[in-house]
Amino acid sequence: MNEKAFTIDMDKIATHNSATGEKSKNFFHALFTPFARCQDKTIHEQYYHGVRWFDLRVDKDLVLCHGLWKSNKTLIDILTEISRFEEEVYITVTIERKYSTKVNIALCERIRKAVNLRSRGKAKLVYIAKKKPSWTIIEKYFDVPVVSAYISVPTP
Repeated sequence: MNEKAFTIDMDKIATHNSATGEKSKNFFHALFTPFARCQDKTIHEQYYHGVRWFDLRVDKDLVLCHGLWKSNKTLIDILTEISRFEEEVYITVTIERKYSTKVNIALCERIRKAVNLRSRGKAKLVYIAKKKPSWTIIEKYFDVPVVSAYISVPTP
């Protein structure tokens, strides 16, 4: 087997629906974990293992979520964690639910302020998007060349 076939040169390793490795908000939301979970590690554990780009999904209260699942953490909680990381990370934030344009504009303002105040310069916000009715970038802050690759790493 050619070992080079499995070598990928990536500047930043990213995870999809990064916060789904966090604990559920309550028992009701824990019921949706099997259907929503994309990660089995917390944000902190992912960072420890080399992830430097986090895909975060929020509702109007900035609670981290994915589908019907909600985390016990908010975007503010995660940004506070990120502020203690040694290296800078990239984040993308997607508004998971369908809200009016007015609510989305207000959410973008809250998200920008939270990133600026809570991450202490450790999080670079790439974009804010909305998921419903169709996935669309609302605000983009800078271009980052991205190569998508899905890699499944077995857990010991």
